[in-house]
Amino acid sequence: MEKINWSDLNLENIGKILSPELLLSFFGRVGLAVFAVVFGMFIVRWVDKFAQQLMGKLIDYNMIDASPQDRMRATVRRQTLSGIAHHGLVLVGYLIITLMTLDILGLDIRPILATAGVASLAIGFGAQNLVKDVISGFFIILEDQYGQGDYVNLDGDSGFVEQLNLRTTQLRNGEGVLIVKTNGSINVVRNMTKDWSQLDFKIGVAYHSDMPKVMKILSEEGKKLKSDYNSVVLEEPAVLGIEEFGASEIIVRMQIKMLPGNQWQLKRELNMRIKNRFDLENIEIPFPQRTVWTKSV
Repeated sequence: MEKINWSDLNLENIGKILSPELLLSFFGRVGLAVFAVVFGMFIVRWVDKFAQQLMGKLIDYNMIDASPQDRMRATVRRQTLSGIAHHGLVLVGYLIITLMTLDILGLDIRPILATAGVASLAIGFGAQNLVKDVISGFFIILEDQYGQGDYVNLDGDSGFVEQLNLRTTQLRNGEGVLIVKTNGSINVVRNMTKDWSQLDFKIGVAYHSDMPKVMKILSEEGKKLKSDYNSVVLEEPAVLGIEEFGASEIIVRMQIKMLPGNQWQLKRELNMRIKNRFDLENIEIPFPQRTVWTKSV
């Protein structure tokens, strides 16, 4: 039976369309179309699940002899690629299901395909920013500049990456504000949780402090921290020495290399330990003071 071209409908051929034979054929097509939709959705979900499992096994296989940092990075990359692959497969799958359903119902899909081709060409010329965003997003993912779960600073906006796709990046900052940036507008990326992180610890002590004693305390507390968090801290803490001379304090600096994402928690822990130890050893942490002189006339 010939396909129905709905653009040719007129009063003369309505009777032919409403004939019992054609109606029976049409409802048979409807049943077949419903089956095609249900079966197609099942296939799309199965392919999506299979692709996710295959991607996970390939990444796990490549990470057999990898370091803890590489394993953590692979987990971030897996989350990012899984989300993009899921949305891509679902979009393409549902588009194919829609076209197959229309074809089963007897609709001529050639005008639809032609219109889609013209529309895509128009979008290519008119939506240059969209194309720029997609290309930028592709290279962000390909080069693994950052991924879902990373803490980044993008042109001054900081937060955890909640979602990354080819067009946009969504950040959640410390105040709970959702920040959405188009990938094409991102110029500078600062990733604080890739490969490894570093706790850059600075503290000020009074000028009359015993500096060798201060250095010794920092070294001891740093080693205790590594002992208590041995699975997180990667190297022995390095006490770099006097960083600078301030207006009322001497700034001392220490650095600790650790697994990414732990620097904020361990910095709060180290602050508490250093404060308690300084109080115990009578080492003064100076604070701004004002001296007022009064003069009697």
